[in-house]
Amino acid sequence: SVASFMTAIIMKESLKSKNKVNRYGIKRLKMIFIIKKMIDDIANQGWFHQQNVFDEIFTKNAINELSNKNLKSAGIGSKAERHSEIRNDSIFWFDKYHQSHLENFYIKFLDNIQKNLNESLYLGIKSHEVHYAQYPQGGFYKPHFDNFKGNNKRIITVITYLNEKWKEEDGGILKLHLQDGIQEIQPKSGSFIAFLSEHILHEVTTSFKE
Repeated sequence: SVASFMTAIIMKESLKSKNKVNRYGIKRLKMIFIIKKMIDDIANQGWFHQQNVFDEIFTKNAINELSNKNLKSAGIGSKAERHSEIRNDSIFWFDKYHQSHLENFYIKFLDNIQKNLNESLYLGIKSHEVHYAQYPQGGFYKPHFDNFKGNNKRIITVITYLNEKWKEEDGGILKLHLQDGIQEIQPKSGSFIAFLSEHILHEVTTSFKE
């Protein structure tokens, strides 16, 4: 199945040693460059995409975490009403008080992003929400914005893909509907995407892999 971490509103970990490597093999210096590029791209075009942000150690641990979660059918709107003709993925929201080490690491990563976005782009982001998402064979999500109708609280959407050995025939491609056309993003493991929640229409094409 096509799986990902996803957050719809994001919130600095102290960058003391720029070349220090954490337990998931990610160098702080690498993260500094990624965050800088993300800020530039969001400011200039409203979206950002970078492959291999997270390595195999991270994604394997995340998949293991996901396998132990009780995912539930995703809903639509503030009332989370089930509409399988619009989306048919399953999700699990992070519990801020019962996270694993890996989930805490990811949330600190988002905290760092939030602080840098606020300092550079004055977005005023105050919190974030994070969930796992999993698309079964035949799973999809029709074109949509990540804000509830009449509510513009969601500012930045972030996705981190966990799909090991993804192939084009597996499907589950993310499509961003931009002013100059559609940008297709392959859901390769470790890829990281960010875009403006309120302004960029997007969809997930049908997943052909169980």
